[in-house]
Order: sequence, then C-alpha cells, then structure tokens
Amino acid sequence: MSKGKGKSEYLRMLSVKDEAKMVERKKLFGTNGIRGVSNKDLTPERVIKIGSAIGSFFNKAKVIVGYDARTTGPIFAKGVIAGLNSTGCDVLFIGMAPTPSIQYAVKRNRVDGAIIITASHNPPEYNGIKVIWKDGIEISQEQEKQIEEIFFSGKIAYSNWNRIGTTQELYGVI
Repeated sequence: MSKGKGKSEYLRMLSVKDEAKMVERKKLFGTNGIRGVSNKDLTPERVIKIGSAIGSFFNKAKVIVGYDARTTGPIFAKGVIAGLNSTGCDVLFIGMAPTPSIQYAVKRNRVDGAIIITASHNPPEYNGIKVIWKDGIEISQEQEKQIEEIFFSGKIAYSNWNRIGTTQELYGVI
C-alpha cells in the first residue's frame, strides 16, 4: 500500500487498474464466468452492457435467468434481463435458485441457455455472471470469446422498439 493512501483508496486504484487491463486485453471471462467486486468491477451499467452482449450472442433466443443468495443478485439479474430483452431475447426468470437447479431447468424447459448471477465460493462483496449453453453446461471458451468480441467492439444487436424480448416468471424449478 502506498504511503498516505487509505486501504479503500488503494483497493479502488487496484480496481481501476484491473478494469483498464481487462479492457486492454479485451477479456471479460475468467476461469469460471465473469467475476468482480460488486459496484466496482461489476456496476449495474456494466452488467446491462454484458447482458446486451450475451443477448446479441444468443440472437433472440429464449434463456433462463437466476441468481444465488448474494446481496447484489437481484439487481444484477434485473440488469442482465434488461440487456437480454433489449436484444430481443425472451427470458424465463427463476429468481433465487442453486446453480445446478438452473442448469437442469435449461434442459427440462428446452431453452437456448441461461445466465446465472453467482460468484460461487468468492467473498460476499463479489458477484459474477455465468453463461450456460442449451445443454445445461457452461459455454465454451470460443463462445466466451465471441461474447467478448461483441462487448468490446460495441456491436450489440439491439432490437427495434417493437421487437424487444419479454420476461416471464418460471415457478417450481427447485
């Protein structure tokens, strides 16, 4: 820690540097999805843009969205849904559910994929976005690169105002 700076200022500077590196490398995904400190690395605005990039990747598909018990899960789920709907994707919203239940729901409901808001074992200030393919398994690294290309190039395929996606609640998943 540099002299004269508090811990929070030091962490904020690290976060800004990490985000700059992420943009420079054009990389969002890590070992297991997109992860970051809530309202620092993952802000609501960034989550909406990520949702729009994922929606552009899915191309007007039907996807499930759910989240784990983290405090920021509900707001990030709403942001991802806004991004997905803006690109014409229809969403089945599960709400809070365990990751395996959401993965199973993908196959059971024959949808094109899912987005799970979760940071797994990370500390509580973290959250993340995990993208699931239609087989109930996480997308491949090649598919992650496609989403990153959409995100960083700004080539998001927004739908016309009268073709945006819908959101419905999906009950009984657990």
